[in-house]
Amino acid sequence: MLSYVLAVLAAVGNATSSVLQRKANRDVPRSQNLSWRLIWSLLHQPVWFGGILAICIGFLLQATALGSGQLATVEPILVLELPLTLILASRIFGQGLRRREWGSAVVMTASLGALLFLLSPSAGRNGHVPWYGWALGISVNLTLADPVISVLWGVFAFNENVRGGWYIIPEVACAALLTAAVLALARSPS
Repeated sequence: MLSYVLAVLAAVGNATSSVLQRKANRDVPRSQNLSWRLIWSLLHQPVWFGGILAICIGFLLQATALGSGQLATVEPILVLELPLTLILASRIFGQGLRRREWGSAVVMTASLGALLFLLSPSAGRNGHVPWYGWALGISVNLTLADPVISVLWGVFAFNENVRGGWYIIPEVACAALLTAAVLALARSPS
């Protein structure tokens, strides 16, 4: 249970970092984008350093969660960073979320919870992974694929156990709902 809490807190840290860094960047003139002056300007904004601190805390929480939990459990929880970022940004920037965004956040969270319940990951053991397995895993790992790839890494590389059999049908359905919700949230103007 500790790994679940730490993973959620890591997602909160990552979301906080994204919002604070975006806030700092909004105060910088557009003429400084993609220039060294941008970095100089950001170095003079305490809110930017707050974002850096938040990402460091998020990373430490994630590492601690992975130290006490399974990869196939912890990493998928981190996808909660997306709805958390939107919720925090809507509060910080005074933009309300629309019903569609709230609905997508709820569907995403519920489908993630259901997926983890259905998979019921349990501890595995360190296995030998050939170099081409690492290369393939690293090359296909982007934000949306991260929860799926993490489950696959946990199962195939670290021999973590997940439920199979008839559970596969609702697991795939939950993964599809999660994917649809992530895509809907990623298109949000917020």
